[in-house]
Amino acid sequence: MTYQSKPTSDGVYRIKVLNQDLFIESVPGNNPWLKLTSPSPTSNKQKWTLTQVSGQSNVWTMVSVEDGSGMTYKKNANTYWGYGYPYPQNGPSLNWSILERTTDGQTFSKIKLSGESNCFDSCATGSDVVCVRVYIPDIFSCPFPSQVNFYYDQARVNDGPKQCFVFELVPKVKPSGPLDIMFLQDATGSQQPYIDTTRNEITQICNILLSGGNYTPEDVRFGLIAFRDHPPQDYSFIIQEFPFTNDFGSFAANLASLTATGGGGGPESQSDALSAANKADWEDKATKVVVLITDSPPHGIGEDGDSFPQGCSHQIDPLRIATRMRKVGITLYMIACEPTLSQDYKGASDFYQRLVGRTGGKVVNLGDPSVLATLIVDSKPSAGV
Repeated sequence: MTYQSKPTSDGVYRIKVLNQDLFIESVPGNNPWLKLTSPSPTSNKQKWTLTQVSGQSNVWTMVSVEDGSGMTYKKNANTYWGYGYPYPQNGPSLNWSILERTTDGQTFSKIKLSGESNCFDSCATGSDVVCVRVYIPDIFSCPFPSQVNFYYDQARVNDGPKQCFVFELVPKVKPSGPLDIMFLQDATGSQQPYIDTTRNEITQICNILLSGGNYTPEDVRFGLIAFRDHPPQDYSFIIQEFPFTNDFGSFAANLASLTATGGGGGPESQSDALSAANKADWEDKATKVVVLITDSPPHGIGEDGDSFPQGCSHQIDPLRIATRMRKVGITLYMIACEPTLSQDYKGASDFYQRLVGRTGGKVVNLGDPSVLATLIVDSKPSAGV
């Protein structure tokens, strides 16, 4: 491996402790954190997209390739003696100073929050060191000895060995070519418990796709179709379309504008959304992906209480739409909002498995955006069959 003392250009890097075979790795989840751990060259958890901040010297943003989360921090009187710790969050990265230094005949960098003096470090083990994530005075052991925290800048390498980092530039992945991805978002009242999570998950999926090196921003177009239900169940809209755009900010604003309200309860107008997606302005040479996010089935599949038991008023058959999608090279994935989908509907899960299976897609559960992002990256452009 070739390591450099600092990042020299925008790109994807692995970040290694200077004199130890330990790398900074993200630990995603409800309470994400960072740890130093043994090398895993293929793991996206050890890869970071570093982008230099325009107009500032040695200042970078840091984004996890694993899930597109940006680096932030937590600091209060109860975190690491008040020093705090960095961690990846679902959102943009703060600005981080990566400062090259030569000490004891070795050249490396220290990582600090821009404008601050404390460094990335990792707590040591030992009976005289309290290094739990939340400072508890009566615990004198270190249950998380690998966790990355902040600590004051040590002058010598031997005094702060885990403050000193070098960088491995990961070779660029050959771009996969253009990608068109259309999200179909349930905007009915039953989505209220899920709407913030689904918005965040869609954003994470997009960030992963844009930060992983598989696609250039110019090659990715994002589209959005919101759906509710047919009158008299809902009079606001059946579907609301936002066309494809390369402008992720515009797409994110459209997504943020959606509210979960209305719908008639039970099956909704998924079939209309699928039909509209099939007719969208797809780029011929692009990898074509539709992602349906919902906690309910479409009309006409035999669920109790369906206000349109013979299918929606437009008589759209979702299985036929899926067959047409396959013929034009569109892969359909579905994010299931569980447990509602399985608990409230006897046949919805099996139906969606059959639906996406017609296009070669899969059903994934809400809560793991990296799984779907990987499936999308592995998709290949197709002219259909």
